Amino acid sequence: MLYLHLVFIFHTAYLTSLIYQLTEQCPLGAIVSSILILKGFDPWLSLLIAFGFGLLAGCLTGVLHVKLKLQPLLSGILVYTLLLSINLVLIKFGTGGQSIASIFGQKTIFNSGSSKIFCHQQ
Repeated sequence: MLYLHLVFIFHTAYLTSLIYQLTEQCPLGAIVSSILILKGFDPWLSLLIAFGFGLLAGCLTGVLHVKLKLQPLLSGILVYTLLLSINLVLIKFGTGGQSIASIFGQKTIFNSGSSKIFCHQQ
């Protein structure tokens, strides 16, 4: 019975760690994409660039885990904390000092390009 409890605890901790690592770069991608859209970049190109930034953040998490031999959850928390500071700097310089970036009225993936083919707009 004790074995089952230990297995359950291990799997719960592993899944929690995995979910945390998969979602840690989400704010970075949104901020990078929004700033690029505000600067006039193509929305699809901004998504690719934001994906690249998320990829770099994930690689940093992996390097902390593999090379420095930190636990996966700890390396994820460290990178997430770093990304929060980077996000604040990016949003400040990307919007001219505003704390909120509004992309209403801008071209996004939902109102440009292939979305016009699939959605009937009047």
